Amino acid sequence: MARPMKVKAADLVLDFTVYPRTVVDEQHAARLAEALRAGVTLPPIIADRASRRVVDGFHRTKAHLRVGGEDAVIAVEWRDYAGDTELFLDAAKLNTGHGLRISRLDEAHCMAIAQRLGVADSELAGVLALTAEKYEKMRAERFATGGNGEPVLLKRSARHLAGGKLSRKQISGNAKSSGWRIDFHIDQIVNALESDLVNYQDATLVPKLRRLHDLLDRALAAR
Repeated sequence: MARPMKVKAADLVLDFTVYPRTVVDEQHAARLAEALRAGVTLPPIIADRASRRVVDGFHRTKAHLRVGGEDAVIAVEWRDYAGDTELFLDAAKLNTGHGLRISRLDEAHCMAIAQRLGVADSELAGVLALTAEKYEKMRAERFATGGNGEPVLLKRSARHLAGGKLSRKQISGNAKSSGWRIDFHIDQIVNALESDLVNYQDATLVPKLRRLHDLLDRALAAR
């Protein structure tokens, strides 16, 4: 194992196109930053020598940036990769094996990246420590197809469309979705209306309620 080198945080690249997670957990980064302030030494970042992209340690990099800014010095273990596919698979393996456990959504996100990079299903399933059966079940339940045949990772509110082909409008709507189930949002609106919590003096809110009313009328009339 190569000896870690000290590198400025500003010299490292956070490339989200090959990041195994959907987002960086800012709360986790904040906890790591607090640990740094308390004198804790965090494990070295793993990064690609040629591109200086972080392979493992996005949260640790964010923590160092919180504490020391772009001049923060981070211990980095350099690795060499033949290309994006090899880099991504190592990132997925490292994020699966330790630290903040990746979620089911993160695993599905990895599946979408893997399909884009042409990674075999069996190879990624092994990296994520998923059985072939679980892998296939996740793909069947969480993906639809775009107009050009590309895989579309569905948010929770759109998973009933799994296995189908999406229109451009549906792809855009899925991307904008919060990810919460539709009935959650409906329950929140119903509660606000029934409990008299709506601010009808809000000039931006009332037009939205009227638009919601019209959309519901049209949608329910067609059923």
